[in-house]
Amino acid sequence: MAEALIEAEATDMACMIRLPQLVFNLPSSVSSTFAWLEEPEEEFRAAQKRATPDIDFGGSLRYNRIDVRDAENLDSVIGGIAAKYQPLDGLIAAARIQLVMAATEYKVEDVTTMMEINYTGVFMTAAAAARQMMEYGCRGSMVLVASMSGFIANKGLITTVCISSKAAVIQCAKNLAMEWGPKGIRVNSLCPGHIVPPKVLKNFEEDLSLQKKWEKENFLGRLS
Repeated sequence: MAEALIEAEATDMACMIRLPQLVFNLPSSVSSTFAWLEEPEEEFRAAQKRATPDIDFGGSLRYNRIDVRDAENLDSVIGGIAAKYQPLDGLIAAARIQLVMAATEYKVEDVTTMMEINYTGVFMTAAAAARQMMEYGCRGSMVLVASMSGFIANKGLITTVCISSKAAVIQCAKNLAMEWGPKGIRVNSLCPGHIVPPKVLKNFEEDLSLQKKWEKENFLGRLS
């Protein structure tokens, strides 16, 4: 995503990544899937190099580690970015974790932690960015990453809380667009269909029938 923005001639970008060790209420099997977030992946480093003026594109790409549930830290980090670049005119909020489990097996802390990250974290990130846009009197654009699962029951994927959180993000984007539009801040939600990032590959490993099921449900008979 960062590399795509660079290729679209975004000038200065700051990536904020959630600290994985702070996901303390989920089973270790879930938390371990986010261990790679401790440091950026090699793809990020490659995009970072391409962002320098003397390589492919101008501008810069920087990495920040945060916990989206820490609103005070969010305000501090985003405020620092806005003060440095003046103005802050764009945001993509994509925080998400999932726990594949029968609905009858969830504990209260599982639900609370996922909603804190998937919904509250996205909302508070958007609010922190909006405050800076309003502070500097600039127009801005935000994309809140949701999912097609926010509109449908995603057949074969048993993760009701995660899917519910995406529905909440979609409705959040609609209401923020209504509230902030008159102030010059556009807000949209991005709702991808079936694609195959590393997290989905893990779902396929855990349920060998899931990939074929999703391919069958797709009009083109394949996944992106």
